[in-house]
Amino acid sequence: MKRTVFAVCVALSFTGCAHLEALKEKSAATSYVSREISDGDAETVGEDMAKFLGREFPAAKTTVYVEPSNTTLRSALVSELSEKGFGILGVRPDKGSAVVLQYYVTGLGKGILLRMQYQGKVASWYYGRKADGNLAFSNKIAIREAAK
Repeated sequence: MKRTVFAVCVALSFTGCAHLEALKEKSAATSYVSREISDGDAETVGEDMAKFLGREFPAAKTTVYVEPSNTTLRSALVSELSEKGFGILGVRPDKGSAVVLQYYVTGLGKGILLRMQYQGKVASWYYGRKADGNLAFSNKIAIREAAK
C-alpha cells in the first residue's frame, strides 16, 4: 500500500511539473493562477509573496513589473508591494533594473503550490490546509536558479 501511494505521489509530481513547464512555454509573458484558487486564498498568497519579495529586495529602491494574470492574487500582490514601498510598472520593461515577476499558482492535493520566477531565480513553496480550511504556510521556501 505504501509503495502504491508513493508511486502515485511521484507520478503526480511529474505531471504537475510538466503542466507548469507547458504553461510556461505557451505563454512566456503571463502568470497563471488556477481557477480552483479562491479569492481568500489568493489574498493570503499575494500577501506572502509581497513579504518574501520585501526580504529579497530593498522596497524603496526596487521597481517591479508583475506579469498579468487578471486575478485577485495579482491585485493583492500589487497592492501589498505598493504599500511596502515598491515601485510598480504598468508596462513590461525592455531591459533595465526593474524586477520582472512571473508566478504560477495551482492546487496540489488539498493545498496550493506557488512558483515565482524573478531575476534568474525560482522560488517555490507549498501551502497545506489547517483543520479549519485556511491555508497553512510552513516558511519552507525552495530557491534555485531558473533554467535557461
